[in-house]
Amino acid sequence: MTDQLSRNRGRRFRPSVLCLPRGILAGVAAFAGPAYADTLTYENARFGTFVTFPAEVFREAMEPPPRGEGITFLSPDGASLAVFAMNNALEATPEEFAELSASGVGIDVETSHYRDGDDLITVSGWSDREIFIERSSGDGWVVVSGWTDEGLFYKRFVFGDDNIIHGLQIKYKFSERETYDALIDEIAASFGGP
Repeated sequence: MTDQLSRNRGRRFRPSVLCLPRGILAGVAAFAGPAYADTLTYENARFGTFVTFPAEVFREAMEPPPRGEGITFLSPDGASLAVFAMNNALEATPEEFAELSASGVGIDVETSHYRDGDDLITVSGWSDREIFIERSSGDGWVVVSGWTDEGLFYKRFVFGDDNIIHGLQIKYKFSERETYDALIDEIAASFGGP
């Protein structure tokens, strides 16, 4: 089985009209972005993780890792969208996983889908130092967001069948905040797995 990437011509992808950037801003930023006519839907063959995103934004796919955990897509302005899955080896609950993700203890989420053999591939020089400003969890999901020295990030994890955690990570520069803050809600709503 191979990963599936399908173009959805004419499927409207409309960024949020009102943007609440997950605790990054204290106020509400109004932004009416363009409606993207074409989207891509990625589905991972190994874990069934899927996401739909605007084809005009994330245009380039990096080489997926050999074990088939997921893939990273890049935009021309340096943003990245990574979709991946992993075994819940620690058998963490969503609440425990949120704590571990924010502390960085015991979970190698940041690098698990950027490895090529033993070499670590770093996208756009993002710093390993993260400052978390929002961490929330619910019935089967976790969201953490914040910033690094180079920009902002949003991570969503969905706890699936067979002790699998599906992951979505979006990183972007501070200067591109309006664009990507407006896209996060719809991309996150399309994300999931069995």
